Amino acid sequence: MKKEQIVLIVDDNPTNLSVLTEHLKTWGFDFMVARNGESGIKKAIQGKPDIILLDIYMPGMDGFEVCHKLRSNPETVQIPIIFLTANISQTDKIKGLDMGAVDYITKPFESEEVLARINRHLEINRLRKQLETQNSQILLQNSRLEEEILKRKYIEDELKEREAMFRGMFEYHSAPMILILPKSGWIIKANQAAADYYGYSIQELEGMLISNINQESSDVIFDSIKKAVSNVCNVFGFKHKLKNGEIRDVEVHTSPIPWYGGRLLFSIIHDTTDRKLAETKQRELEESNLRLQKAESLGRMAGGVAHLFNNYLYVVTGNLEMAIEEVPNNAPIRENLIEAMNAALRSADVSGMMLTYLGQTITKSEALDITEFCRNNLSTFQSSIRDKISVKVDLPDNEVVVNANATQMQQIMHHLFSNACESKRGDSCKISLGTKIVNSSDIQNMNIFPAGSTLSEDKYGCIEVSDSGCGISEDDMHKIFDPFFTTKFTGRGLGLAVILGIVKSWGGIICVDSKLNHGSCFMVCLPLSLGSSIKQTKEGHRDIDTKNRATILLVEDHDMVRKMTDVMLRRLGFDVVPAANGNEAIKLFSRHNESISCLITDLSMPGIDGWETLAEIRKIQPNIPAVLTSGYDEASAMSGENIERPQVFLHKPYSMDNLKIALEQALFKDA
Repeated sequence: MKKEQIVLIVDDNPTNLSVLTEHLKTWGFDFMVARNGESGIKKAIQGKPDIILLDIYMPGMDGFEVCHKLRSNPETVQIPIIFLTANISQTDKIKGLDMGAVDYITKPFESEEVLARINRHLEINRLRKQLETQNSQILLQNSRLEEEILKRKYIEDELKEREAMFRGMFEYHSAPMILILPKSGWIIKANQAAADYYGYSIQELEGMLISNINQESSDVIFDSIKKAVSNVCNVFGFKHKLKNGEIRDVEVHTSPIPWYGGRLLFSIIHDTTDRKLAETKQRELEESNLRLQKAESLGRMAGGVAHLFNNYLYVVTGNLEMAIEEVPNNAPIRENLIEAMNAALRSADVSGMMLTYLGQTITKSEALDITEFCRNNLSTFQSSIRDKISVKVDLPDNEVVVNANATQMQQIMHHLFSNACESKRGDSCKISLGTKIVNSSDIQNMNIFPAGSTLSEDKYGCIEVSDSGCGISEDDMHKIFDPFFTTKFTGRGLGLAVILGIVKSWGGIICVDSKLNHGSCFMVCLPLSLGSSIKQTKEGHRDIDTKNRATILLVEDHDMVRKMTDVMLRRLGFDVVPAANGNEAIKLFSRHNESISCLITDLSMPGIDGWETLAEIRKIQPNIPAVLTSGYDEASAMSGENIERPQVFLHKPYSMDNLKIALEQALFKDA
């Protein structure tokens, strides 16, 4: 016996107690003794015996009452009770059993019988407890099983509800949705929105592979599927083909979902074609704005540089001009001075070309027949062409009249022919020249400059110069009109930029078509003129009468420029009153206004500028002739709403002849 079991003996007879306790010791039981009913109940509650031997007939509370109380108490209700008695009627036996006793032992005791009955009822009680434990476990398991069944039913119901919800969302959602088998790319499910978008029926879509609509290569498609399945990337940009053949830009949001032990890709398709077009337009607009800002900034810089550059260049050319006049024709140094003068004038041309590109030069446009212009100037164009370059001319008999300026048109043709010559591959090159009228629909697919230009005219007058040279790459095409961009060698690349500036100022466009190693075609397209072409005539000018010396008020803040102009004016036969600024000029004019015939003033000066100086002097003498000079271009210098205007604008650097002509125009403007 692993554990000593406790027997509670309740008997008022000492002899019985002695006999029973001796036997219990012998059998290995532990025991408790109570000599009356009240004591027996207390010890049963406190000691929790495994079995109770209870005498029936005791003074005070008898065994039946003790049994009743023990069976009424939850703490003792399960303890087996064996009645001890010497004489008992059948009625009392039944009464005891009804009260909950499990057996009777009749006195005098037989030790074997007592042991056998105790062991039997202890075993019965043990089995009862075991059975109760098992029943409790079964009940607990049943309860858990019922709970699990309820949970599973809830989950199944929830899954059914979610499936119904997903099916509803999938089938009736406005966004195209498809389910794809990752291994094969097979579309196993598509919603109505997908069918409507792609133009197929649902049945047709569900029999297709994703590669049937995705325009990427199979390697790219399955690499994207692999990334989506592993959640490395879940958003992709593709081009999808619709049933009608249209290619659309799409953004695919895709994620893996469980499916019968495997995975499917659940994909939602968003059309991004319009968005991409809008983004492209926005990008082009931003680039256009950036180019405009760049041009404005470059214009300000070029204007400022030109002002300073032309001021100092004027001093150089003026001194060279006077030195050449002073040197005898046969003097060796005369040739050097002439070369220096030519270089200085070419420098001034470069400054002017930059301003032309920026659209900061103003020239008078007139109706010009470009066919007749090309015919009359063909020999001039050909004179600049090198050997082994042939020119094919295709000029129609009819007029092609546009609004342009003949002088600047000569610049355009010179630069176009130079560009064609420099494109030569090998030893020879062919150049073609032609004029015609083109419809806007004929040129809409060409590369059009300035970038972003719209074809505002239905028809254009066109000068076309093409060559069989090296052509232009796609990467270089958008840069060919940038100043100083060249594929040849550093220091070139301003010619095309000048052409663009001139054409832009006329409201025209330039169309370019080129293929690498197959030559290029440049088309200068200008709005047609409604007027007739007019012939240019040279205007004469009146000579200044130097017998009566006129006095010039010269206002210039740069010392070297002022001294140079002073010398020129005196050589031309004028008297000069020099002033270093506007305030000094006003004071001098107030004292000498009766003797001063004309005002020459620089535009940009510290303190009050040339406009303010002119306005203040004309308050003193309203009709005083004036010449405004500046290193800035005429467009910038003459802009603004100034009440007083000069008779002539003279751009620096200028020659002595330019100065003479300007003074003639100013002094004899109203003559």
